Amino acid sequence: MALNRTPSVSKSLRRRRILAVLAGGLVLGVGGTMTLASWTDSEWVWGGADGGPGIGTSEFVVLQNTLSPANGDVATGWVEEPDNPGGELVFSPLTVGDDILALTPGETFYAPVALKTSDTSIAGTVDLLGAVAAAGVTVDDAGDLLWDNLGARVALEILPAADTAPTCDQAYFAAAGVDVIVGAGGAAPLDTAGLADQPISGGGDDVHYYCFEISLPDNAVTQTLQGRTVAPAWQFFSTSV
Repeated sequence: MALNRTPSVSKSLRRRRILAVLAGGLVLGVGGTMTLASWTDSEWVWGGADGGPGIGTSEFVVLQNTLSPANGDVATGWVEEPDNPGGELVFSPLTVGDDILALTPGETFYAPVALKTSDTSIAGTVDLLGAVAAAGVTVDDAGDLLWDNLGARVALEILPAADTAPTCDQAYFAAAGVDVIVGAGGAAPLDTAGLADQPISGGGDDVHYYCFEISLPDNAVTQTLQGRTVAPAWQFFSTSV
């Protein structure tokens, strides 16, 4: 009687099919392949804080005040004047009306200006440049004789913002703590620059008190300069640090 080998054949066939499946992936129908799924997760970060931007630039802003600080009140009058001719210096004591100078040979007059940074500004340095002609101002000074014969001195004191403002006058130039940054050896030409890189604190912590002295010597030349006018303009050039 012949032996029935069908079961052995069937087992062998099934084994080969299983090996084929394991080698090629699980086959679903015709041409379909099933793979195992992967879990995913994302993490983000951003440059910000409290719902707002967290990256930005600092600012460097210098303000000026040409109100006379003789009364000690420098809480008001702080403005930006970035263009020539800028804020108007108020000279004393030799004025006619509000702003017309009546200078004669041998006389001297004074004008204050204060500088500080804004409350949100970083620190920096200040350079006082020599005078140039004020933009848009018509003058009468043929040959620049009055301009060339006027003398200038500038004194500077740096004080905490809470201190009382000093008075800009002749005595200021000899006061303790005051540096004469233009004309330390005597009156200098109007276009003389001041000592460079005067430090100015950030946040308006300190105030620079400048006192401008303008003088006209008494000599044979200046005696002939009646009725002339000039309009010098000075630039404070500031740089952040």
